[in-house]
Amino acid sequence: MRLTTAELEDHVAGVALLLERFGVDLDLGTPEELVLQRSSSGVRWFAFRGFLPGERHSAGSIVGLREIWRPTNGEHLEAWVDPAVQDCAVLPCLEEDGRR
Repeated sequence: MRLTTAELEDHVAGVALLLERFGVDLDLGTPEELVLQRSSSGVRWFAFRGFLPGERHSAGSIVGLREIWRPTNGEHLEAWVDPAVQDCAVLPCLEEDGRR
């Protein structure tokens, strides 16, 4: 999938809304955390962490989502899957919390 920067920003907002629609309590902290991050090489990424309903203050289920997008020729970005984590990965935020 290829998107322009504006389309990708809409995609990020849509992903957050979809997660909330399914009852995920997103742990955004501040609205700025919904911002698409950018590296000096033009790679863009975002990451969300949330909790399933009723589990926020317990050792319940955590939902984590991260997407990485890299620039292509021109003004588009394409979704990128790191071969090292495409099957399954423990998100760093889970390791920090001591939850696996």
